[in-house]
Amino acid sequence: MASGSDTPPRVDQVTNRAPRPATYRNWLITITMGGAIMRLAFLGLRPYWRDEAFTALAGHRSIGAMLSVVAHDSAPPLSYLVQHLVLSVLGGPVGLRLTSAVAGSVAIPLGAALGRRVGGDRVGLWCAATVAVFPSLVLASRDARMYALATTLVLATILALWRLVERPSWQRTAVYAVCVIAALYTNYFTAFVVIAELA
Repeated sequence: MASGSDTPPRVDQVTNRAPRPATYRNWLITITMGGAIMRLAFLGLRPYWRDEAFTALAGHRSIGAMLSVVAHDSAPPLSYLVQHLVLSVLGGPVGLRLTSAVAGSVAIPLGAALGRRVGGDRVGLWCAATVAVFPSLVLASRDARMYALATTLVLATILALWRLVERPSWQRTAVYAVCVIAALYTNYFTAFVVIAELA
């Protein structure tokens, strides 16, 4: 008589099982790519609106002339400097709006990282999806203004401070300081967020 170990396996044991769900990283890459496509698609089709026209006017000048013009605007010069650099490589509406589109795309994994710290992988992915499709964030990422970059830098300051509190080090302090300075040089209103973080 055959022993129990010689019993052939049941059919349902040998059939191929369904593939395992994608990992957190794969889902995050997919969400980020989807959000980036929403931000990058058709960047050059819309005409400039009023504030974008100002950005275009400033961005096409020399750096000295641009900084002189920006000094009369309500925002610091970092986003204008980045846009000027991009415009020197890729001109037109696409080049002017590319900085915002890329910055808005970077905000997606930053939102995921913050959400993951609050509630784990699932919350992180929900936060990433929210940042990816939230209408005001998508629209800001398609405009040649500083708001998408400022939003991304604000998220970076929060994440950097969180990491600093988790494991203090001079390197993490330096990263936080760089993020804060970059945010403040992009939009003065980020100061309110920095004050709230430190409080």
